[in-house]
Amino acid sequence: MRTQFPLRWQASIIAVLLFANVSVYRAVFAAPTLTITVATAGKGSMAVIRAPGGETILVDTGPDASALRALGTALPPWQRHLSAIILTGGKAAQTGGLGIVQSRYSVGSITRFGSAATPYGSSLAFGPAILATLAPGQTTLLYRSVAFIISSSTPPGTYSL
Repeated sequence: MRTQFPLRWQASIIAVLLFANVSVYRAVFAAPTLTITVATAGKGSMAVIRAPGGETILVDTGPDASALRALGTALPPWQRHLSAIILTGGKAAQTGGLGIVQSRYSVGSITRFGSAATPYGSSLAFGPAILATLAPGQTTLLYRSVAFIISSSTPPGTYSL
């Protein structure tokens, strides 16, 4: 003798599978976007840029280990790689958290603006995005036809381009 699930259970299982299927298709076929998460880290600020190609760039690290909390909210829990870290100046408010970030995340490259190798005014390309730092703590992100300025006066939040 076979036991059947009640009709209510069957309908619930179908609804859950349908919702999961729609969620996966939305994630796979969504238009690629670039997101910028600006956060306060201690008495400094930082920005996490996630490009459509999969690059993740951290702009400044904040003054201390509070950068890890900001990274934890901006990135999925399984991501432990940063494509690059961009340091826009030499003050502790911009670079103090570098060591702790490097101890928890693998980092592709570190670029310090204001040095002889990368003077202010030069730019770096990451996939379709271009980053230029004109002064300490002020970075301009160019993506398609949009210019987004990241500075200490940029309100914390997540921005999509």
